[in-house]
Amino acid sequence: MSGVPSFEFGIETIALASLVVLLSGILAMLISRKTKFPYTPLLVLLGVLVGPVLTLILPQTARLLFYYVRAFGLFLLFAAGFDLKLHVLKRHKLVIGLLDTVGLLGTAILAGWFFSWAFGVPFPVGFLFGAVVSGTDPATLIPLFQEHEVPKDMETIIITEAIFNGPLAIILTMVALFLIIPEIPGYAPVEPVLQGAGLYAAAIFYFLYQIFVSALIGAVIAYVAYQAIVRFSLYRSSYFFLLKASSFRAGMQ
Repeated sequence: MSGVPSFEFGIETIALASLVVLLSGILAMLISRKTKFPYTPLLVLLGVLVGPVLTLILPQTARLLFYYVRAFGLFLLFAAGFDLKLHVLKRHKLVIGLLDTVGLLGTAILAGWFFSWAFGVPFPVGFLFGAVVSGTDPATLIPLFQEHEVPKDMETIIITEAIFNGPLAIILTMVALFLIIPEIPGYAPVEPVLQGAGLYAAAIFYFLYQIFVSALIGAVIAYVAYQAIVRFSLYRSSYFFLLKASSFRAGMQ
């Protein structure tokens, strides 16, 4: 299959790299509990140590490992969304909406302009940098909120903004790549606009197209999942109560 990396390093290499990653995570967690130092920076430092410094995991092995385990990161987002309260979301929907639109785009444009000015590169290249750094990483915020008690409203606003911010930042990055390389795969839907109105108009259309299609697919999957849960009474499953208990415990930490 095109674009799918192969196990050219052998399953033993992947297993060893996975073991090193898991042990690093456990070590970072233990150090964090003993020192009260935030967990995520420790994990990043250990990643630098086992990667570039000690070369226990080579870059090509890390890319291969990430390709096959990245889907597990969705469980973190799912658990975070599962614990959010709908009435709190409704109360702060305007703030969350502004953060995920004006805040995200403004950060990407300002960071892109500064990068373009500082390094003397065209704005589309700077905008690619801005799009990459504009995303708020929920994987960083969720553990911090689990370790430190913060007001529920503030936690809901920041976590929700981070959950929606990540996918939107990915779409912005795709738009930035489109501005630099209009021939990238997936630009076919905006090709007529590109020919008739210019590159930047096509980029805006491409951005809206990606959001609409992604939202539509997500809504369909959510509806089907909800109907399946209700129809087959999956909410009575032990797995459901296990997830609910885990989510409640994470919220109480």
